[in-house]
Amino acid sequence: MLVFNQTKIEKCEEILGYLVSWDTRQPEGNEKEIVDYIEMLFGDTVEKEVYLHSPKRASLVLKFDGEQKDGGIAFVGHLDTVSYENPDDWKYNPLEAVVEDGVMYGRGTADMKSGVCAMILAALYLQEQKVKLKKPVYFCFTADEERGGIGIQKIIESGILNTIDAAIICEPSSRKIGIGEKGALWLQVTATGAAAHGSNPSAGTNALDCLIEIKTMLDSYMTKENGDSMLGKSTISLTKMNGGTGTNIIPVYGSMELDIRTIPETKNSEILEFLETACKEVQRKNREFKYGIHILNNRGSVCTKEDNPFVQDFKTAVESLEIEANCAGLKYYTDASQMIPPLNIPFIIFGPGEAEQAHKTNEHVSLHSVKECSDIYITYLINYCGGRI
Repeated sequence: MLVFNQTKIEKCEEILGYLVSWDTRQPEGNEKEIVDYIEMLFGDTVEKEVYLHSPKRASLVLKFDGEQKDGGIAFVGHLDTVSYENPDDWKYNPLEAVVEDGVMYGRGTADMKSGVCAMILAALYLQEQKVKLKKPVYFCFTADEERGGIGIQKIIESGILNTIDAAIICEPSSRKIGIGEKGALWLQVTATGAAAHGSNPSAGTNALDCLIEIKTMLDSYMTKENGDSMLGKSTISLTKMNGGTGTNIIPVYGSMELDIRTIPETKNSEILEFLETACKEVQRKNREFKYGIHILNNRGSVCTKEDNPFVQDFKTAVESLEIEANCAGLKYYTDASQMIPPLNIPFIIFGPGEAEQAHKTNEHVSLHSVKECSDIYITYLINYCGGRI
């Protein structure tokens, strides 16, 4: 086993600092600025495909050819970040990429510009060393993972990854090898009832009461799961509720939003079918009740078996650097949710940083973890994709 451990911390700080300093917060994204930067780093020596989503939003794929035309592996990382509210609540300005005691602070440091940085460092190694690969290696930098996933969808639609053998999603994984992730089903349910005076509620139909009843029925439905050994059970969270015009008026309008996270056992389509049934049941008891179901996000749970040869090879690469290699299921979704079903390939989630730092105030990442992941990616590439140190 050839082991690479030569990534420079200074280079991690330089590249990650650039990435964090660019504001790619949703909903605007502005990922094209980073796409332009990555293109500049690689010049004309690497095959590049840019996917323009709007004047300021873009995704990018770098392709390193192999001796064989088909197969190979794809590294995947997203360029957008979630927003933040008051920068004064942060220890340092979220876009200044301040480093203190080997830790960089800023929006996106963990989720997931550190993973993007490690990808860039691995790609630069392939470029600078002119590595002769057995099969192609792709580095996919995507827009809009935090919302609709327009980046990975466009890349998949293009067909450029149709023949790859496996994928590495470079999200923060807390030093674990993620081999499964929960799905996400975000829903808005709207309700219309009939108004009445608060002193005589039976004269109307309370839209909010109807929504609460539907949520209770969904809760009961979800408890029937057996659960998953890695991912636990599905969860359903009421994250937003609106309605009513006055304390003494039975609300005629209402809406609720639900964040449902699913395991493979529970299909999103089955939840939607049950929700429709629940709404009709409430409507049967309240004839003035009308409802609407709006899907805000729909991503299925995806998993890879631990004994898959790709997973075992990656574990060996990790262990060669004297790092414990434990597989785990991850609660959050990634671009894998929209990439794996159509490609039907094994995948892992492995990247620098702690998953718990995602979306938090004072988000941060250890620069050593960025170096560590870059070393692991390169070690995997030179041993299982061909090449040399």
